[in-house]
Amino acid sequence: MTIPWVLKFAISISGHLSGNSERARLMRRTCFRYMMSSLIMTSTRLNLIAKKRFPTPEFFVAAGAVIKPSS
Repeated sequence: MTIPWVLKFAISISGHLSGNSERARLMRRTCFRYMMSSLIMTSTRLNLIAKKRFPTPEFFVAAGAVIKPSS
């Protein structure tokens, strides 16, 4: 499965959120993490192989795709 827009999104984010500060770096990483998480969650609904890899939300956390919220 080839998804060429992921690279374009990453380049666009790094262009719009430029800077070398820690805050800018965290914002870029967070945006990209959310985008990848939504891609994985969408894939689990459309693709049987992805559904087998991530059958429940706990598997997203175990794989490091999402971070468990601290309550």
